[in-house]
Amino acid sequence: MLAPCEAALDLWSLSALLRDRGWNRLAKLTESRPVYGVLKLGLEVSLPLVRQARRGDAIRVGVVRDRSV
Repeated sequence: MLAPCEAALDLWSLSALLRDRGWNRLAKLTESRPVYGVLKLGLEVSLPLVRQARRGDAIRVGVVRDRSV
């Protein structure tokens, strides 16, 4: 089962991605209580099914400092 904080992090990442792309209104909409709840419920239901179907999970990418300089 999906950990509650994992779904919250995915939704936070979605909001940040939308803001980075210039979709500020849509990002603000995803942060509203009703929309956030629906999105979180959808993630909590769909991600375990995706994992069970062996379709993988989201790839998390971290920022790494360039040490070559």
